[in-house]
Amino acid sequence: MHVLGRRSPVQHGPPPHVVAPDRRGPALRAAASGR
Repeated sequence: MHVLGRRSPVQHGPPPHVVAPDRRGPALRAAASGR
């Protein structure tokens, strides 16, 4: 059970490559709109 939790990053949270685009989308839009 411990190995499964440690091997599965999804259990702790989504991977960085999946959060990067999601966070960059709204961030870029806000920066473009603000400036």
